Amino acid sequence: MFEKVVEGGGVLTQDFGLTSWALSCRCEWTCPGYPPGAFHAGIDIAAGYGTRLLAVGYGTVARIGRGCPGCGCDGLGPFAVCVNSGPVDIWYGHAYEALVSVGDQVQPGTPLSLMDSVGCSTGNHVHFEVLPAGSDPNGCAAINPWAYTMAWPGVGVPAPPPPPAPPPVPPGPPPYQVSTTDAFLLLAGGAALLLAAGRR
Repeated sequence: MFEKVVEGGGVLTQDFGLTSWALSCRCEWTCPGYPPGAFHAGIDIAAGYGTRLLAVGYGTVARIGRGCPGCGCDGLGPFAVCVNSGPVDIWYGHAYEALVSVGDQVQPGTPLSLMDSVGCSTGNHVHFEVLPAGSDPNGCAAINPWAYTMAWPGVGVPAPPPPPAPPPVPPGPPPYQVSTTDAFLLLAGGAALLLAAGRR
């Protein structure tokens, strides 16, 4: 499961929204309509340390790193990767190394980072979160990310336009066709010149 996000797949360890973990630890976002600290802004997918995290669609790397001032830990960590894809930003959190840089263009299957438990985390996993594009990374604005685990909006980077075609070469004059009569006259004229030259 989740092969498009985690190379080789992974296991869901925490769902989006109100979860039993969030209720017990009260260590998630405090958002309207939820108990304090009980809103989980993404889904957590666990796999082995160093597993590659993959782009599930087309986009541009918009940010690397996402802390959490005042949380007592480092949020999604210094190597969290944010990919902008049309109307949404997709976050991949808790990695120990980013494999891309800001401004890079990505497509489905592009390796983004390596799974770890960096930041506010209790085990190897990726925190997969979707936010409206350009919004402040406040978890209360998060969109349920399940639909985005398979694909997200966005298109590929447009291919550069093809070079202009060279202008057509105008046709040259038709090849000269030597008729039998012309050939005879040329030969006769050449022979006469040779005879005249020999008499001198």
